[in-house]
Amino acid sequence: MFARRVRSDKMFAFIDETWNPVKGCLHACRYCYAPKYTSGARSPRLEERELARRFRPGSFIFISDLGDLFGGWVPVEWIDRVVEVVRRHPDTLFLALTKNPARYHELVDRLPANVVLGSTVETDLDHVAAELSQAPAPSARLEAMRVLKWPAKFISVEPVLRFSSPEEFASKILSCEPIAVAVGY
Repeated sequence: MFARRVRSDKMFAFIDETWNPVKGCLHACRYCYAPKYTSGARSPRLEERELARRFRPGSFIFISDLGDLFGGWVPVEWIDRVVEVVRRHPDTLFLALTKNPARYHELVDRLPANVVLGSTVETDLDHVAAELSQAPAPSARLEAMRVLKWPAKFISVEPVLRFSSPEEFASKILSCEPIAVAVGY
């Protein structure tokens, strides 16, 4: 699934393109790059014109890198509209990445098999993350991913923040049984 051509200038070398049907995020992470590309706007919004996009079979698409599609503030109706587009492209693989993977549990029955469900986990130390973000605690994200019943799970460690120890953090990530882990900068 991840045997893809490599582009070393990108965090996720296996991604062919990004698609932003939902932009904006209320996690207020101090290190977030997205406001630079959205005129500083963090207000969540559905980009109607993006719902008409078409994707090449065999490509791998990162959904909403300029927002959090599964943020608690995103209406289920928006998610359903995005999922409808994903369903129209069964031969295309999509990556969903959130800091709120507990929401996957509410919606897992709606999601098609061509979606890789991922979570960003920058550290395993809740107090470190709390200093920089209003996102759910990393321990909650790891637990939500660990118990999630889904065939293709992914963990992104980016940015890399101070963590317990390489062995302990890796063990917690591996307990989620991801098909891949990306470690950023």
